[in-house]
Amino acid sequence: MKIFAITDNKQFMKIGETDKTSEWYAVTPAVSQFVTRLKAGDSVEVRGIRNDNGQLSLQFIKKLNFEQPSYPKEPTMQTPPQDFPDAIPPKQAETAPAWGMKSPEVQDSIKRQAIGHMTSRTLIALQGQIDLTNVESIIDRIYAKYVEKVG
Repeated sequence: MKIFAITDNKQFMKIGETDKTSEWYAVTPAVSQFVTRLKAGDSVEVRGIRNDNGQLSLQFIKKLNFEQPSYPKEPTMQTPPQDFPDAIPPKQAETAPAWGMKSPEVQDSIKRQAIGHMTSRTLIALQGQIDLTNVESIIDRIYAKYVEKVG
């Protein structure tokens, strides 16, 4: 269906397949906020109800062939920025980590943090089952076990 006319106060819209067969719809409060974005000539999908007095009330309206605005794609760390293709000098490029790769120190730090987190979660699970007098030895054993498992 197509919009053929909209009143100035946006309370009525003439919608139909052709101008001669189109009908006037009263805009209900449920769709009034969407009508402000529409204009004559837009293709729409509508649902309306005919009142006892024969007037059509617009209950649903959806603009067809609506194109979403396109946004520029954000660069990822897997690909180097296109603005600086030769940012790393050739000698450093051989020893520098690939884009998105972390240095061994950073990887070790992440591993230690993860093991510490696993240890704390295990202690939470064991709450009420361990004694406060030997909690340090239990933490040491749990941490050592996770280091053994993770590597």
